[in-house]
Amino acid sequence: MRPLLFVFIIMLGACSKEPDILFCEGTKPNGSTVNCGQYFSVGQFMAVYKKNKYPDTEKFDFTVYEVSGSKKEKIDLVTSSAKAGSKIVTADLSLHNIGMYEVEVSIDGNVVAKNSVNIEED
Repeated sequence: MRPLLFVFIIMLGACSKEPDILFCEGTKPNGSTVNCGQYFSVGQFMAVYKKNKYPDTEKFDFTVYEVSGSKKEKIDLVTSSAKAGSKIVTADLSLHNIGMYEVEVSIDGNVVAKNSVNIEED
């Protein structure tokens, strides 16, 4: 019984879902993402939120925090509107300091998703 439980736990971890917030170089007109990842060079890229759970919501706030150890400092707030019929909403981000950042997406002040991105030297 125990070996079967172990295999089940391993398989469950291997089937992890994609996060609700992606960090990408852009999106295509059909809504698919381009060159996404957790690591970027200093500069501009895009936060992409998949709004599957909130299809009728139009306004989303993207709050950007710089993370240093256990300290989190708010450095930016970007409000974005979803296009009619779109399954995603995007926010252009411009981060020029090397380090770790956390981005939260909120609706009416309630956080609905968050993810981290690392900014590295070229």
